[in-house]
Amino acid sequence: VDEDEQPRFENPKSRPLQKLSKQEAAFDGDLLFTAGRQVKIKRKSSSMEIRAVGTLNVTTGDLVVGDLAYDPSVLSPVGQRVPPGSYPAEVIVTFQRNAALRVRFSDQKVVKWHPADMGEEGGHVVGVDGGNIAIMDRPAIMTLHARDKERKFDLYTYASERPRSLMLSLVAANDTVVVDSGWGDGSYPVYWGIDANGKPAVLLV
Repeated sequence: VDEDEQPRFENPKSRPLQKLSKQEAAFDGDLLFTAGRQVKIKRKSSSMEIRAVGTLNVTTGDLVVGDLAYDPSVLSPVGQRVPPGSYPAEVIVTFQRNAALRVRFSDQKVVKWHPADMGEEGGHVVGVDGGNIAIMDRPAIMTLHARDKERKFDLYTYASERPRSLMLSLVAANDTVVVDSGWGDGSYPVYWGIDANGKPAVLLV
């Protein structure tokens, strides 16, 4: 992270939770992560399969989301803090694509979904130009040199499993989860799942 970008990551702003837009009001991340659910696209059917990716280690409580193939200008803090800890990361796969990625911070039931406002022009949407989505602990990018990031990213690039999903250790063990973005390059929305106590239970892309 160069000097111009550092302030955005050193003290990421906490942003109030916003309501889903009318267009997204019916969004249900729990329904999306329903193993065995049948979905249809153009008369073809496929079932949903939940796959464990690994355990994301969070040391600061600050998370960053975005396309790991490029520089930090395309990465964004997600506006809410979570308790430091180790959390399961999972993907839901259908039609041989990753349909979604989530990190679960507790077993509490999600009672409401909110856009993960990142305070930028895209709001709660991250742009992808390298075919991947990553969720990482904030320190994972603060001291990492670009050449070292590229070496670590190669582990993802050359992974044989498709669709790809794996843990990376950028500066600490399992500080990043990176997966193929389901439909390649484009725009992907990010959501917080909030429990009855108003605490983040899930972060979902």
